[in-house]
Amino acid sequence: MATDEDKAIVEAFFQVVKEQGFVFDEQSNADLSTIKQTLAELENQPVLAAAEPIIAWYKKYPDVRDAVLFTVREITIKKRNPANQEGTLINQFPDYKKIIDDRQNNLPPESNKK
Repeated sequence: MATDEDKAIVEAFFQVVKEQGFVFDEQSNADLSTIKQTLAELENQPVLAAAEPIIAWYKKYPDVRDAVLFTVREITIKKRNPANQEGTLINQFPDYKKIIDDRQNNLPPESNKK
């Protein structure tokens, strides 16, 4: 069973992808395809199965990692209603593909840092 921390990491990652485009440079933005494919293979697996590859992925990109870890702290602080939340990736985060696609297709100019 996924821990609250695993769920928070996955939730924070998708929140960063969706709302914090400035942390993605060209390389990390392009590499989102890799994590998207990995997550597609894990759709019906527990959230823990998604947390591990997400952590491995963002460790390669310090700006993304820092944003995710900061967001995890924010998520951990606020109270969450765990009722009616399924434990699989697709049930908890059904729009993850769209979130990643939107980030890759809407790369803001300021994120083209070297």
